Amino acid sequence: MKIDPQKQLKGENPVFSFPDTLNNGSGNKSISNSPQYQPDNLQSTFPLPEGGRVTVEILYSDAAENSQINLELRQPNQETLLEYANHNPGFTWVSPDYFTNTNFEIGIYWYWENEGTLYQGVEAGVEVSSLGSDEYYIGFEAAGDDWDYNELVVRVKIETYLPIVFIDPSNISTGETATVSVKKQFYDGRIEDFDAGQLFEFGMMEGCTAGALISGTDTSNYFNGVPQPVTFLAADSLENEEETVKIGVGVVEQNPTAKFQVKTNPLAKSKNHNIKVNGKNDDTKIDETKINSIIIGSCFGGDFNSDKRGDENLVVVGNECDEEIVVCDSFEPQKFDDPGVGKIEKLISNAPWNWIDPVTKTPKNTDAGEGCNRGKSSTDVGLTYVMSEIGPFSQSTPSVIYQLSEDIIIEACLDDRNPNEKLWRFKIKNVRVPIFVDVCSTFISNRNFIDLGDATDFSLLGSHITNCIEFRKVLADLDWEISGGDYSFPCVIRTSKYLFSTAIREHEEKHFQDKTYYIKKELDENTLLQLQQMTRKKDDYPCPEAVLGPDNSGKTKRELFKSLISARIIKGANIDLHMGTSPVPCGIPPSMPVYFQFNSELEANKSTKKFVLASLFGGKCNLGMIRCIS
Repeated sequence: MKIDPQKQLKGENPVFSFPDTLNNGSGNKSISNSPQYQPDNLQSTFPLPEGGRVTVEILYSDAAENSQINLELRQPNQETLLEYANHNPGFTWVSPDYFTNTNFEIGIYWYWENEGTLYQGVEAGVEVSSLGSDEYYIGFEAAGDDWDYNELVVRVKIETYLPIVFIDPSNISTGETATVSVKKQFYDGRIEDFDAGQLFEFGMMEGCTAGALISGTDTSNYFNGVPQPVTFLAADSLENEEETVKIGVGVVEQNPTAKFQVKTNPLAKSKNHNIKVNGKNDDTKIDETKINSIIIGSCFGGDFNSDKRGDENLVVVGNECDEEIVVCDSFEPQKFDDPGVGKIEKLISNAPWNWIDPVTKTPKNTDAGEGCNRGKSSTDVGLTYVMSEIGPFSQSTPSVIYQLSEDIIIEACLDDRNPNEKLWRFKIKNVRVPIFVDVCSTFISNRNFIDLGDATDFSLLGSHITNCIEFRKVLADLDWEISGGDYSFPCVIRTSKYLFSTAIREHEEKHFQDKTYYIKKELDENTLLQLQQMTRKKDDYPCPEAVLGPDNSGKTKRELFKSLISARIIKGANIDLHMGTSPVPCGIPPSMPVYFQFNSELEANKSTKKFVLASLFGGKCNLGMIRCIS
């Protein structure tokens, strides 16, 4: 046969030149030392230690027209892949997936009739040329006199792995992001990471109006020669309620330092905008052209350069919610003292109170009025309590009533850590606890007590203490205050004439501190912990307004939490319950029987005693300035 040693391939395929060869007349082939080509392997057997898939493509044949050359598989099994392979350039055969440690071998079997004689046999020689990573040209030679290996020329490509594309999460809403990454999936089932320096092609193939790809600071529908991962940013709105986006990824088989190409939509303006990543404001900047490419959207219309390719879909769901979907940035239980969560507010008589009506969103105001009216005028000289309502005692706005926890704020954020089951979680803000703390001056004056304040006002002292008898009464009343008064000695009947409002205020201040402590403790260890554990499925409530709206009971989440939090505040404020009781002698020890008195009052008395000894002792000195000879 006369075979041309050089053959131009069809289309844009490269020219493949087989080596110059000589026949030395002995029937044995020899290969010249042509500098243009040196064979890599004289065998057509390829070991597949990792398993794989093999593609065989027939390029061309220079065999005689009346010959028949069959393409045969020799290993791992024997079969004829194609008869008359020399008449079928362009034919492609793809193997099944081979397991590890498989050998792959192909060859030819040829027939040629000349002057009534039929010649046949297997290939007489094989030349293999490596084209790079797991890709080869193979030339087969039948029996002949020129040894040009052109009876059948094929290209063999071995794939030991395919890129497997991961998109996390695979379902997102408009304005959200997903991460696109890629790994090696071997034919034996293993999945491994690519080397750190590996570069890739990323391209949007379908659903391209639903968003754009971001690599570094660039935005496009196609990248070539960039590292992984890239980010998919969903558009702010969709043409349909739901869009499926197909993203292709190719493995770049080239110099990893090559400059990457960016193909994007040519748009005019350039202006910085903040983008939202996973529902949160981020410092990332995108210019107007990238925003427009997201809005306009187009698919990468070219062909991937990479031979190893994979693709994956993600679903973008339109967000038709009235309220913005915010992704949770923390999953720890809230604390009362966290910024914006809770605040204890101390009120005295007639103190103003302002809030925003949760329904009408309009400002309202009232005042505490005479808060002591809640107490008993016959016994109370000071009061400390949580005001479950503010306004009933007001002289100016008695019809404007604030209910405890009325203006709390409940927010829903999306926990998207599990893309297959996204959950709503709840956050609370603006928990205001109004505690009335004051001396009941009206009760004191109505019972004819004389308030000496802090015993430092000489004018006040002089107007009431005019003789030694009054002076001794003042000292006796002061000592009674220091000893704890009638609560510490419940069986002692004593009538006081003089009171010291600063000592009373110190007593109430201790109640305020104890109530503050137990309210915070109750909310932190119960309500806010329960709130953190409460979830609702996004599949059941697609929007924030849905999950915050009325449930089966007809109550909104704000209304439910208002009741729950108010009850916990009232419980926490019950310091008599939290602090318990202690036995107190009926009179001056060792008198019997004993009474069990609330520790909250006993501790407040102790606080008062410390204050009196530290602060009002100077008052005794001032009192002593009044001449009195005992």
